[in-house]
Amino acid sequence: MSRSQPYTVACAGGLVTSSNAIDLLKTPGVATELKNFEVSTKGGYRRINGFTKFGGGSAVQPTGSSTTILGAIPYADGVVVCAGTSIYFSQTGTSWLEINRASVSGSGDDHTAFTGRSVAARTGQGQCQFALFESATSDYGTLIISDGAN
Repeated sequence: MSRSQPYTVACAGGLVTSSNAIDLLKTPGVATELKNFEVSTKGGYRRINGFTKFGGGSAVQPTGSSTTILGAIPYADGVVVCAGTSIYFSQTGTSWLEINRASVSGSGDDHTAFTGRSVAARTGQGQCQFALFESATSDYGTLIISDGAN
């Protein structure tokens, strides 16, 4: 029978918002405000050195106009975006597929059957929230999208 041994990990530095500014000046390695930083794999934080626009220089908005983006989430090797009264999916950022379709088959549709179905408009769509539920029966899990009205 194997025995388990407790192991202590020291966590120090990083973003601290629970102390006052005078106490933080006495403590090296802490920050009160971080912009353009992300969690480092080596512990603490590291500066983000930049980013590349999804789709590169030829990226377009899903609606093709200046409609406000109401939510976006990475999903299934691409990104799902809510804009206007619709939901879109893209793997490239240059071409978008409108995925809010009515009467989609529960066992799945091929591309022709799916795009041939009527669009289910999300009237009054507001700021969207996403929840991802992983399961053994789907490759990417089930994505739930809610905006308080739809």
